[in-house]
Amino acid sequence: MSWQAYEEQIFRKLASQFPDTELVKGVHLDGRISGIKRQVDILARGQLLESRPVAVVDCKCFSRRVDVKVVESFLGMARDVRAHVGVIITNIGFSKAAAARAENDYDREVRLYVVDFDDLEKLPAYRLIYCGHQGVRLAIPHGWALTEGSERIPGIFGWDLIPVAEKRTAAYKIGRWGCISLIPVLSGDTRQTAEALFYRTHGVAAQKGTVALKSESIGAGDITYSRVRSISGEVEFSAMRVSPGLIVVAEIVTHEEHEETDETLLVEIARSMIPLAVEARAESSPSELWAAVASKVFSETDQERGP
Repeated sequence: MSWQAYEEQIFRKLASQFPDTELVKGVHLDGRISGIKRQVDILARGQLLESRPVAVVDCKCFSRRVDVKVVESFLGMARDVRAHVGVIITNIGFSKAAAARAENDYDREVRLYVVDFDDLEKLPAYRLIYCGHQGVRLAIPHGWALTEGSERIPGIFGWDLIPVAEKRTAAYKIGRWGCISLIPVLSGDTRQTAEALFYRTHGVAAQKGTVALKSESIGAGDITYSRVRSISGEVEFSAMRVSPGLIVVAEIVTHEEHEETDETLLVEIARSMIPLAVEARAESSPSELWAAVASKVFSETDQERGP
């Protein structure tokens, strides 16, 4: 197969998989660092309210596996053109070092995926969830979907995360479901509020069973993870990300047989979360307008990168 036919095949597959995304082949974008035009095999641009996340796709039709040097070169190009997501698609596979370089590169602005052509359907879909002026862009892993959000507790907005093969009530019954919560901090110190919330939820979790904790720093945000294992065999994973004016909590409830898979899923969601500013629409619901009075304190880096 020629590289042109390979690229066209990928383009058609992505168009079918992401029908609401604008796709363009053979684009030349301005490099903000290099000052030159950079060629992109496929440009994907989504519309999420006032946010326009940009993904750049590199189609590698090689006779050998993609190596770590290819990944590093592509990361540099993706940053240069202010992409939010980068995807390297390979016809023959990739080295362990290449996969590790992409998976562990969390100090950069670009979230990178290296995938085989046959695994394209496993790419996550990016969504923007928001309350008033507060928003978070995040990746929804393959096989899962978000329900519509609502203000379920005063000041806390929630979205259920459900396996696509299940309805909400069925997911609750089988005990495998999750949720994403946005907690705007209208006044006071966000980190102090987050610490109080963490210690309160940690105390409740400790009553259910054994608790394990870990944390990491990614870009301008810190993420704290917890795992609660109950005597019934249920496992609860949660991740809290704190940014100025906003606390985001992702949770997944599962069983021991799905523990490893769902922990990986939860980490992927947490690492993909990027706070950004959105504008409240005139048709916003009362709960959205309630939060719209919050100060516009967001990730300035993300605003500068926006196309």
